[in-house]
Amino acid sequence: MSRVGETLHEERTAQGLSIQQVAERINIKPSFVEAIEEAAYDSLPPIGYTKGFIISYATILGLDSAEMVARYQDEVAQHEGRGPLEHARETNRASTDTHDIPWKMVWILVAILVVAGALAWIMSTFVFTDSRIGAPQQTSTSDVVIDAQMPEDEEEEGE
Repeated sequence: MSRVGETLHEERTAQGLSIQQVAERINIKPSFVEAIEEAAYDSLPPIGYTKGFIISYATILGLDSAEMVARYQDEVAQHEGRGPLEHARETNRASTDTHDIPWKMVWILVAILVVAGALAWIMSTFVFTDSRIGAPQQTSTSDVVIDAQMPEDEEEEGE
């Protein structure tokens, strides 16, 4: 049985498609198409992405994508020096593991948000209120008393 990359390459050339055409159809870089065909596993992204690429690639060529992915996983296991059974166990274990969340960063972000919230509350309660010390008092026009004095000449004329 030939490698997955060889099978995909042979079918692609039989259909008269270029690497660029395949890359455009499945929305990946042409270098990834070449790496799949050449079994350059170190040049490919993580296995989950590569499996998706192979599924898309096999589908546009009319090949059985499940078979291509199974063969790819066997090739990767052999490339890494593991047997197919050990590789299958690792694949299953990896799919059931939760994502590694950087908990330290989460706690730092929570602490920053708590401090920012406390500062916002303090600022709104004590700093930005009208009862603050030294704040100018607002007055309305009815509170303003105008002390108007009549000129002295007018006072004498009125007598």
